[in-house]
Amino acid sequence: MEFGASEPEEFGSASADATRRPEPAYAPLLASVLILEDNFVIGMDASDMLRELGAQRVTTVSTAAEALRALDEGHVTFALLDVNLFQGNSSAVARQCEEREIRAVLATAFGDDVEAIADFPVMPVLHKPYNKELIERLIEDWGLALGVQR
Repeated sequence: MEFGASEPEEFGSASADATRRPEPAYAPLLASVLILEDNFVIGMDASDMLRELGAQRVTTVSTAAEALRALDEGHVTFALLDVNLFQGNSSAVARQCEEREIRAVLATAFGDDVEAIADFPVMPVLHKPYNKELIERLIEDWGLALGVQR
């Protein structure tokens, strides 16, 4: 081996570990994410963003009935709920999340229209269009990280 020649980094080496970003405090929150979004493209984008933030398992559904089944079938740690769906809205899912103490965020394209969320439990609201940074900031700013009271 010559001095100055660089060796390939091995997974788990000290220098590779030093460059890894530390796990954010909210990481356990994203263990199993439910996305309720009736627009396929928005749902896929949200899934990608949450995976980039560290979501381990993401289930994307397009109706409230599918979301309620997903809540019954698996352990959900976080939910991103589109307010207005092609068929109704997600208020029943939001109420179930609240009853089960699942951290949830409402997503809406209707800006500050409080009428749209009047029947919903009090939850943080994410305005469309959103990006990964907004989701991350909302999770942190609204105290959704584990161990922080709602």
